[in-house]
Amino acid sequence: MSAAIAEAGIAPRLARRGALFVLALWGRQFPVYPRAELQTPVLRAGAILLPSAWRIEPHGAELYRAAACHAAAHLIHAGAPFLRGELKPRQQVLIGLFEDARVEALAMARFPGLRRLWQRFHTPEQDNGLAFPRLLRRLARALLLGQADAGNAWVNKAVAEFHGQSRRWADPALARELGLRLAHDLGQMRIAMDEGQAFQVAPYRDDNAHLWADEDTSLTSDEPRSATQDSSIQESVQWREARGGRRLALADRQGPAAEHASWWLRDDPDQALVQYHRHAATDDHAGHRYPEWNYRAQVLRRDWCQVRASRPGPGDAELAARLLREHRPVLARMRCLALSLRLERLQRVRRQSEGDELDLDAVLEAQADVRNGREPDPRLYFCARPRHDRGLASLVLLDLSESCNDPLPETGHSLLELSRVAALLLGHMLETLGEAFALQGFNSNGRHQVDCQHIKDFEEPFDAGIEARIAGLGARHSTRLGAALRHGLAQLGRRREHFRLLLVVTDGVPADIDVHDEDYLAEDVRAAVREGRRQGMELYCLNLDAGARDRMEKMFGVGYFRLLDHPGRLPELLPQLLLSLTRRY
Repeated sequence: MSAAIAEAGIAPRLARRGALFVLALWGRQFPVYPRAELQTPVLRAGAILLPSAWRIEPHGAELYRAAACHAAAHLIHAGAPFLRGELKPRQQVLIGLFEDARVEALAMARFPGLRRLWQRFHTPEQDNGLAFPRLLRRLARALLLGQADAGNAWVNKAVAEFHGQSRRWADPALARELGLRLAHDLGQMRIAMDEGQAFQVAPYRDDNAHLWADEDTSLTSDEPRSATQDSSIQESVQWREARGGRRLALADRQGPAAEHASWWLRDDPDQALVQYHRHAATDDHAGHRYPEWNYRAQVLRRDWCQVRASRPGPGDAELAARLLREHRPVLARMRCLALSLRLERLQRVRRQSEGDELDLDAVLEAQADVRNGREPDPRLYFCARPRHDRGLASLVLLDLSESCNDPLPETGHSLLELSRVAALLLGHMLETLGEAFALQGFNSNGRHQVDCQHIKDFEEPFDAGIEARIAGLGARHSTRLGAALRHGLAQLGRRREHFRLLLVVTDGVPADIDVHDEDYLAEDVRAAVREGRRQGMELYCLNLDAGARDRMEKMFGVGYFRLLDHPGRLPELLPQLLLSLTRRY
């Protein structure tokens, strides 16, 4: 039977079954096409392309199903593309292998039966040799099964580190970290890699080309997608099935109007029932849209809230300087605590050619070598370096609703004034700590107007300009916390740090002008908190309302909030609280 006849007969039916299997599992439909020219699966523009030659393989239907599920796991749990930079081919291969294991682990956590489907195509290695392709196949099988390999310590180390960090499986940065670490170990073992050889550990896995982007062609950005401007066009490319009329979005792209003509998809003449279309976004989709949980209907309302991101205008710079002078003792104490914690996180690296102090063990060994007539090791120092395999990214979200303007009886100051001081002290403390952090404030006037003020983004230094923004903060409107949380989590989710924390500072419970059920917004916050924790992020709340304990337990959980009986202590307590939370990582 020729390849053309097979593609017209058996292969399309098997591909269709694989697509239906994916649709039944995830409720999402991905285009799956057989191709005679392919030897391995390929992901391209959201479509899954499979080799039609698989018709001659045993378990052909299972192979199509396994490949479709693996590719769908990539599409569902994908992060930003990895940058090739100066990575060696060995490092790229191992990063891709750990990314395969990561998306499969997330899929199996939801559908455990997928392990049996994929395991069929991971045959045990009979030879315990150290050839690079054989090691890859053993590692892939061990990661899938979560079992140690009795014949290789390198594989066992990889399995232990991967499954020991199951809380980070939602973070694509884990694949890069483990891939680089294990590639370094292979280099120390002097195991060579044939760079001209194509590596495939299992026939159902794709070539992982979609995981990579060059520095100048990366489609990702740390900046959130802004509201549609008059000078830009947002296009949504869709496949539409002619008979059913269903539209399946593949990708979005926003860019200058002069560039949109170069956005194209190649038409496929072999698929007569498939067409593609372009359309421009309407004004209803301007800004950042996020879902909201309706607990009564048990429905997640898609694109229900619109968040408008903005920069607060600068205030009186002299006001910020005066507030810092008034709280100089507290600021000095916070900086000392931060510096102490920063020193604790340094790791001592031994056997260095240059360093801070002599490594006494290395010196003694060198003396013994000299006395025995051997050439001594010249690496006689150790130095302290920050740990690059871990890191902290924190985002502090300040409630800037109208109630923050009310004077507090015990101090005479409003919560807004105390929040300004707390933000200034917090910024200087975190700058001393040397970790990435962002600062935002929020309020709302209905679901279509949730204002999020980006006081400081992660990439910005904490300087006089940020201090002036803090001095210019104002408070108004209401508190739709769920939408603000999702906006913050979306930015925090782009970070690659090991520990990601979102800390909320508020004076009450969520409320808004278009919501009359007092439980509605609290349940939405509860859902948003669960979403963030499923993605591997920590959420904590500092509440100045001592009577809000029951609501806080419902929204954030026991042990994940603190009630402040004396609001006047906010400027001192907020930096201390964040510092204590960072000690967990």
